[in-house]
Amino acid sequence: MLIGVDLVTELVQTTILTGRVLDGKPVSLLLIAAPESGKTSIVLQQPCEAAVVMNDVTGRGLQVLCQMKGELSHFILTDLTTVGAHKSNVARYTMSQMTAITEEGLKATAVGGQIETYQHGCRGIIACLTQTMARDKRAWWHRIGLASRMLPFCYEYGTPLVIKIKGCIDRDVKSRELGSFIIPKEPVAVKFGVREVASVRHLADEMAGELKEIGIRRLKQFRALARAHALLRHTRKVGPNDVAFIERIQPYISYTEAKAL
Repeated sequence: MLIGVDLVTELVQTTILTGRVLDGKPVSLLLIAAPESGKTSIVLQQPCEAAVVMNDVTGRGLQVLCQMKGELSHFILTDLTTVGAHKSNVARYTMSQMTAITEEGLKATAVGGQIETYQHGCRGIIACLTQTMARDKRAWWHRIGLASRMLPFCYEYGTPLVIKIKGCIDRDVKSRELGSFIIPKEPVAVKFGVREVASVRHLADEMAGELKEIGIRRLKQFRALARAHALLRHTRKVGPNDVAFIERIQPYISYTEAKAL
């Protein structure tokens, strides 16, 4: 029952569009929430030529996708717990490959006595997980550099929203389909105004302080999201609406503290 998740949907669509911003890198996103919070339903309703939705993947699988699917900017994982449930060495290798492709990108690997190169080795990850897994894995992700490469969006259903959803179920109200969005075939240049540059920088610095980070990656993520949100609005210049979008998602950016929608 997709009710009250408009902000989450807007964020997922904007994140996918970061892969179509010229001279930018695709942003990676973690949707952190308890079971029954609509995470999987939201990502399953985002089929497009820029992303592929998967229930499971391995490090080797990510390598193959990077070689074969140059048109994809994002790999969407419906449950990161499944990925982590593999044998320890397999799960760690998968996470190491995620770390590589979400920042510098895969360049070359030696497999079976031969060198494999990657023309499109930099991709974004959108993954769903529970708050328990986020708490358990955050320290390790921080050590390997994955934590700052991913944008954590931690949310929950407040009591009024839960009551509204259950009421819709009682009345057999059908789930509404999520709005579609346009994926440009080629990367698009999106400009910043001087005022918007300063506003996004201020928001990123605030966020970095709260997360106790240097903040360089957060600034790059916020700027990419602002540009992609402009594309979502069918314009090629970042404006006040795009800065306002960053302000709306900022309270939810956390690995451990969920905020009610």
